[in-house]
Amino acid sequence: MRIFIPSNFNFEEMFPKQLLHKDKYCYVLHKIYEERIFGRANKQSQFVNLKSEYLRYIIGRWYYKTVIDNLIQFKIIETDNHYIVGEKSKGYKLLEPFSESKNKAVELKDESILLRIAKHKKTKLTNNPPGAEYKMLYDNLYKIEIDGKNAIRYVKKYFSNDIKKLNSYLMSIKFIQDKNFHWTVDDVSQRVHTDITTLFRKIRKYLRYDGRSLVNIDICNSQPFLFNILIRKFFETKSPQLKTNVEFSKILRNKFCKNRLRYLGEGIYSYDGQTFNDVMLYEILTSEGSFYEYLMEILDVDEHLRQDKDFRGVFKKQVFGRIFFCKNNNNYVRDEMKIFKWFFPTVSTIIEYYKKDDYTELPINLQKEESKIMINDVCGRIAQERPHMFLTTIHDSILTIENNTEYISHVILNEFKKKFNLQPKLKIE
Repeated sequence: MRIFIPSNFNFEEMFPKQLLHKDKYCYVLHKIYEERIFGRANKQSQFVNLKSEYLRYIIGRWYYKTVIDNLIQFKIIETDNHYIVGEKSKGYKLLEPFSESKNKAVELKDESILLRIAKHKKTKLTNNPPGAEYKMLYDNLYKIEIDGKNAIRYVKKYFSNDIKKLNSYLMSIKFIQDKNFHWTVDDVSQRVHTDITTLFRKIRKYLRYDGRSLVNIDICNSQPFLFNILIRKFFETKSPQLKTNVEFSKILRNKFCKNRLRYLGEGIYSYDGQTFNDVMLYEILTSEGSFYEYLMEILDVDEHLRQDKDFRGVFKKQVFGRIFFCKNNNNYVRDEMKIFKWFFPTVSTIIEYYKKDDYTELPINLQKEESKIMINDVCGRIAQERPHMFLTTIHDSILTIENNTEYISHVILNEFKKKFNLQPKLKIE
C-alpha cells in the first residue's frame, strides 16, 4: 500500500532506535495529509482532526502515545491539544520545513497495520445504510480509472508553486490510480463522500470508465433550487402566518421582472387568500437556472464580469453563503443582502425560519433533501431498473458515460416532477 510523507522526513536519522516502528510514524504523517483532502480541516489554523481511537487501533495502543509524543518533540508536527468528547478530536498539523516540502510515496509494509486498515474499511462498508443504491455506488467507485499521466502533467504545470495544492492533487490522483478509494456515508445527511467528490474539479476530465471519458449531469443553481423543496414543506406543514409585502407589487413592475410576469398568478404558494409572488418568482429563476444571473442583474454587476467564470464562481459561493449559511442577524448587513430581502421578502422569511434555532440546520436540511432525491430516489430507481449501469454521484450531480445521459436525465427530471412537481434545468458537461 502506497502512503505519502514529506520528502525531507528522514526517519532513520531522526529515530534510529525506532526502526522497527517506521511504518507507524509514516502512517501518522500520511493521515495528516489524507485528512487535509478528505476530512474537515480548520482553514484558519490548518489543523486537521485525527481520531485517537482510530490511530490507536491502526498503529497499536502501546505505540500510539510514543509515536505522537516523539513527532511533537522533534517539531515535526504540532497539536492544538483541544478535544471535546464525542464532538471533536485533537487537531494536528505539519510544521516547517516539513509542511513546505513536496511529499513522496513510500510503501507501507507492516502486515498488522495493513490488516487493520483493510478490516476498518470493511467495517465501514457493512455500516452503510440499507438500499441497493449504496452498493451500486460503492461497486462503481472501484470501476473508475484515471489518465494519471496527463492528470499529473496538468497539476505540475499549474500548481508547481503551491506546495499544499500540489501535494493534495497529486495524492488524489495516485489514490485513484492505486484503487485506494475512500468511502464515507455521512451519518446526518446521508451524503456519500469519495475520492471523486473531493477531487479538484478541473482534474475530473481525466477520469475514465472502461477507457471512456465521463460526463457530469449537473442541476443548474442546485442548492438554491433544492431550497424549493423546503419551501414546499413550509407551506404544506407550517400553516404560515405570512403577510404580503406591499412593496412587491412595485418590484413586479421593475424592468428586471418584466420578462417573467407572465408566469406569475395563483399557485400553490397561497395561504389565507394571499398569493406570494416572490416565492413563485424564486422557483422560476432557480428552475430555469438563471437565479445567479438575476442577482447579478439586480446588483448591477458589470456585464464583462458576468461572463467571467472565475468571478461567477466566487459570486455564487459568496452570495449563497451570505444568504443561506449565515446567522439570521448577520444575513443582511451587506447591501446585496438587503436587496435580496427586498426582492424576495417571503423567501427570506422562510430562510430565517429554517435557521431560527441553529443557522447550521439549513445547510444540513438541504443536504438531506439532496441525498434523498439524488441517491435514494434517482440512484435507487436506476439500481432497480438498470443495476449494471455505471454512474457515481458528486453530491447533487451524477457522473457517467455519455451513452447514459439521456436515460439518467429522464430519471432525474421524472423523480423531481413526481415527488415535488418541480422541474430543474440540467447541464451536461
